[in-house]
Amino acid sequence: MEEKQTGAPEQSKRWFREAKFGMFVHWGVYSVNALSDWILRIRMPLSEFRKYGNRFKPDRFNPDEWVRTAKETGMKYLVFTTRHHDGFSNFDTRYSDFNSMKSAAKRDLVREVVEACRRGGLKVGLYYSLINWQFPSSILGPEKLPDDWKQMVEIAHGQVRELLTNYGKIDILWYDGTGPSLEWRAEELNGMARTLQPHILINNRSGIKADFLTPEQKVEVPAKGELWETCMTMNSSWFYIKGDHDWKKPEDIIWILATCVHNGGNLLLNVGPRGDGSFPPQAIKRLKKIGEWMRANGEAIYDTVPYPFNYYDQNITAARGKTAYLFLHPRNHQGKTFILGGIANRIVSVRILGTGEKLHFSARGERYFIKLPRLTNNSVHVLALELDSEPEGKPWGLPDSWPFREE
Repeated sequence: MEEKQTGAPEQSKRWFREAKFGMFVHWGVYSVNALSDWILRIRMPLSEFRKYGNRFKPDRFNPDEWVRTAKETGMKYLVFTTRHHDGFSNFDTRYSDFNSMKSAAKRDLVREVVEACRRGGLKVGLYYSLINWQFPSSILGPEKLPDDWKQMVEIAHGQVRELLTNYGKIDILWYDGTGPSLEWRAEELNGMARTLQPHILINNRSGIKADFLTPEQKVEVPAKGELWETCMTMNSSWFYIKGDHDWKKPEDIIWILATCVHNGGNLLLNVGPRGDGSFPPQAIKRLKKIGEWMRANGEAIYDTVPYPFNYYDQNITAARGKTAYLFLHPRNHQGKTFILGGIANRIVSVRILGTGEKLHFSARGERYFIKLPRLTNNSVHVLALELDSEPEGKPWGLPDSWPFREE
């Protein structure tokens, strides 16, 4: 008897490992208020919240522009919110009349995003919140309201079936809104998903182990060999909130991406479009800067293997073939000598990846000393180390000086 598939095939895991960088898009009827994506949960009656559907007119929604922006930023896949915790569906569904087709938008937004991703060559991910705040049991729990809970779960199963049946090939199913203590019939749900889309990658947020882990707002490295992805906002909010001015610097986002890559993971970077469907200018500005960096340094990101050497943890690296990539934080690359140890290979040459400039280096004992030029722009720079063989680390003692020193 043929063994039932319990996870995604290796080919799907391979593209995910190689991609490294994706765009998360949180958008829906809640974007109209520009105050809080949790407004229904916190302080607004359901009857009032549902009125947002009459105001949801995304006349600047252009999914092809979203995809173009993602690609110019260097992203390889896009994950779109089909339904968030408030229960509004961004697609045509028979399970609820609170959806984009029956709102003022009168559009199947999921279909348009999926088709734009295919035209643009991005892998397609669909986010779906299993919890639905329109059901009282989502707050009170299945023990107090078992029938209400059962109905909520049945709708979730039905809508996941719709999403994986009506929109062609879907590469990622990205659950949210649950935890291990809640009863979702998750084994059955994932079994259905794999039957409908055998190639699909499923995250771990249905409460059971699946294909990849999804730490949120932090780089949390799992056990070696686990597939994982950090999801993170550019400011403090997942959805567009007009008053959130806590925007990360582009170089800090790039460093987070490099840290994920160094540890064998991906970064899923979030954008919260405004209610009209357009990206906020603050987000566009940062994505443009990241895209410029990726065009110069993407060689160190895509299809690389993590952490090839054994040395100071503050040194962020990745590798491909006989080339190792060393990421330099802006505060650590101003006209200094970089001291590198823990390498079993011989370094053949060193260059700055973005410019191709060759750098002088010397070996003293078990350490390499790389002379850095004065790099004027406040960005993450990458050194490409050409080696005589594939990177290999070796144990070494604590250094008698910091990795950087002034010349």
